[in-house]
Parts: sequence; structure tokens; C-alpha cells
Amino acid sequence: PDDRERFREGDERLARGESIEEELRLVGPDGQERWVVDRAKPRRTADGRLFVDGILIDITERRESARQLLETVALAGRPVEWGIVSDAASVPNPAAHEALALLRTERLIRARGTRRTDTVETFHDRVREPVVANLSADERRAIHLHLARAFEQTGRDDADALATHWQGAGDAVRAAHHAIEAGDRAARALAFDRAVRFYQ
Repeated sequence: PDDRERFREGDERLARGESIEEELRLVGPDGQERWVVDRAKPRRTADGRLFVDGILIDITERRESARQLLETVALAGRPVEWGIVSDAASVPNPAAHEALALLRTERLIRARGTRRTDTVETFHDRVREPVVANLSADERRAIHLHLARAFEQTGRDDADALATHWQGAGDAVRAAHHAIEAGDRAARALAFDRAVRFYQ
């Protein structure tokens, strides 16, 4: 229903002889909303009748994958490796790369590349904040849990991220363990910085 006006505008463009390609939402007889790409090209016969050659491609799965990835990137709250995001969102390739392309095109996320070690982040806080605000408490906990597990699977001890995501997942014991480690590292780094200043 929300895209009814766009459908009407597309019909008008076809009647004028223009081709169309756009993404629209349809509601099926079962009440389920589906995303489609509508590609159509008009042609007129010698007697002036209008025919439209076209196709509707269901892209609902790609849109759903993009939503999951965007929510995961937004809740991460900082640049994070693409492999961690796709693992945490449980979106495998090639669906993950298709969704990444969509999110980049719509300027929702910024990506340094498409390798697993390249980082991604929301395009701006004005993207991140409303995405996070629209997540329920249960959704936030679940995403934090998946992020914590994905960070652990890398084998690298990112204590800051692990403390944040285990806390968000509701596991205070694991969060505390990693928070202490993060604090110890920060203290050692500060002591090193101070020592460097003395030696200069």
C-alpha cells in the first residue's frame, strides 16, 4: 500500500514510452510483504496498442540480509571487520556481498572493501542511532551475543569489544573478565606513554 503511488507513476512512465526499473513492496494474498525489482519496457504495435515486456524479481531475502547486517553494524558502534559482522548476522556469501553492495549504494554503511578483514561502519551517527533505537531489548541482547561470539571466533582478544558485547548480551561475568583485561591494557599503554615522555 505504501508504494501504490510509485506503481501509478511507473504506469504513467510506461504509457509515455519510458522504461522503468525500481524497487517496490508488494503485499501478497497471504498478507506477507515482499520486495521486488520491477523492470519493464514498453512497446507499441503498428496499430498503436501498448504492450509492456517486464519482469518482477523477488529481492526480499536480499533486503532482509541487508537489514540484519545494518543492525549488527549499528549495534557494534564502531568500525568492525566485515567477516565479524557477516558471521554475527549469520548472512553467508554471496548474500552478504549483495547486501553490502545495497547498503553502500543507499549510503547506510561505509566499507573499506569487501574482504573479511576490511572494516565497515554506519555511514553516520544519524544512521546508527535510529537503527539501534528501533531494536527491542531482546533484539539488542541477541545481536550483542552474536557479536561477542564472532569476536571470540577470530582468536584475537579484543577485550574492549568483548566486554561491551558480553555486557550487552547480559553476561556480566564474561563482561567483567574482559573489562578487567581492557583496563589492564589501558593502564600499561598509559604507563608506556608516560615513560616515553620521560625518556625524551
